[in-house]
Amino acid sequence: MNKINVRLLSKDVIKKNLYFFLNYVSKDRLTKYYKYKNEADKLLTLGSGYFIKKYVNGNIFYNKYNKPYSDNVYFNISHSFDYVVFINCDKECGIDIEKITSSSPDMSLYMFDEIIKDDKDFCYHFTLKEALLKCVGTGFCVSNVKEVISKEGLINYQNNNYYLKSFLWNDYYISICINSDENFDINIIEELL
Repeated sequence: MNKINVRLLSKDVIKKNLYFFLNYVSKDRLTKYYKYKNEADKLLTLGSGYFIKKYVNGNIFYNKYNKPYSDNVYFNISHSFDYVVFINCDKECGIDIEKITSSSPDMSLYMFDEIIKDDKDFCYHFTLKEALLKCVGTGFCVSNVKEVISKEGLINYQNNNYYLKSFLWNDYYISICINSDENFDINIIEELL
């Protein structure tokens, strides 16, 4: 059984150490930072850039669906409201974090065969779908989102095996998908600088 490190970075840590992050991230990430108008978006893009520079150490490329990848490590990033999360491992992977908030019936019907009224349940299933699709490399650029599996454990999707796990962290769901048929443990690491 493998252990997957989930690294978390809060918007507050980034804000308190803004000068460090502005000088640490790549020029491309800095350009993204200055394009954003919303402070939260600016801070979260710095957090993403920090993780990439610290843990990827290689050239970053983007597939046709805009998923970042490297030639030396598999990794994935997600952010929601106050946190950026990052994973890297020896197999293709996907991660999603979402704060539990109100979901609309329209979004629920777009994602699922029926309306999921419970916001916690909606967020749980949403993050599982997104982690899988990020692992596959398409994100939500699929023809029928409803057909995408949203359950934990070993699944087969498009003739490949994936292992999915989800957990509740504060008022967020974090879901992870690894292109593997092996179970894994999760180790949560908060980056505090």
